[in-house]
Amino acid sequence: MRYSLNVTSSQQRVLSYTRRRLVMSRSKVLIVDDDDTFRQAISVFLREQFSVEIREATNYQEALQQLDNLDLVFIDISLPGESGLDLTAKLKSEHPEFVVSILTIHDSPEYREAALQRGADYFVSKGAPAENILEVLQIRRCPYAPKPYAV
Repeated sequence: MRYSLNVTSSQQRVLSYTRRRLVMSRSKVLIVDDDDTFRQAISVFLREQFSVEIREATNYQEALQQLDNLDLVFIDISLPGESGLDLTAKLKSEHPEFVVSILTIHDSPEYREAALQRGADYFVSKGAPAENILEVLQIRRCPYAPKPYAV
């Protein structure tokens, strides 16, 4: 499956604003997803748009090995072995300062509720526009902005 992250003109405005916000600080982002193509597409997209350090993991155990000085973690719900929801709960209990965003194809009220109960800060559907991922980064860099749960 090939993922495309097309950016519209309105998204370009968000990108421009967000780039200015991120230029002062190099955020550290971990992407946890077992789909190599999707994980790499998000990684390339974020590197092209921002000055961020991207780390990648394909499962729960790999993610636990890369937790040093993180700012933001994108986690897929469906991971081999333990689920992304389990990983979210562990991260939020041990590292409440991490911003955790579920990034998944499972966009249903049941999954949103489960993610919220486990402490996820954001829930983004993989089918949503790339602008939604940018919004998480934009809000992450502006601590006074209201925190929407689902973007």
